[in-house]
Amino acid sequence: MSSPRGDGPGLRVTTSDLARAAEIARILADALGAGVRADARLWEISFGEAEGRPNAWLSGRQIPAPDDDRLDHRGPVPGAETRREVATRVGACVRGLMADRDHYHVVITHGYAQTFVVTTDPVA
Repeated sequence: MSSPRGDGPGLRVTTSDLARAAEIARILADALGAGVRADARLWEISFGEAEGRPNAWLSGRQIPAPDDDRLDHRGPVPGAETRREVATRVGACVRGLMADRDHYHVVITHGYAQTFVVTTDPVA
């Protein structure tokens, strides 16, 4: 699609490829006449073995992150992602989008991952 004003960069919607975000992205892209690109780097934080289990299961195992290690704390759940790992993968996606001067970008992702969409340093 061309620019919303008819000149300049086109518009692209980039989304997590998980079902709920991808569905919202398709609806929005159709309304805007834009293309959609899925990118798995926009997934929500992974809770590893806790995925799909009740909150009570996770609460019974949760160990709060220490004040001196909040970014790299993984906790006791095997396969869980750290905050730094989420920030690194989401940031890489966003920096790639920022480098694409041929498009204006709309990003559709999930609650915690969105934190890093809006805080990514384009030159980091």
